[in-house]
Amino acid sequence: MRVAQARACILYDVNGKVHHIHHVVDTEGADLTSDSSLIERAKSVAKELGDDPRRLHPLVVESSDLEGVKVLRVDKEAKAVVTEKFPRISPSE
Repeated sequence: MRVAQARACILYDVNGKVHHIHHVVDTEGADLTSDSSLIERAKSVAKELGDDPRRLHPLVVESSDLEGVKVLRVDKEAKAVVTEKFPRISPSE
């Protein structure tokens, strides 16, 4: 399977704080996800996770724009902060 496009919708508040990032990867031959569909899905997932999407603003970017960005998570067993890089996902050449 070859990647046709890889994008993300960032949902942020009035202060610029990022609350949610939703990624979509479309493969060649599949229908490409529109900006409006990506935003709608990102808001839906944010709501499922307990956020109020009405107070968040969307920004659609190429996944490559997030390359090198680190994600923080907590290893609950070790009680430690773990940093991870977003994986590189780019259209097939």
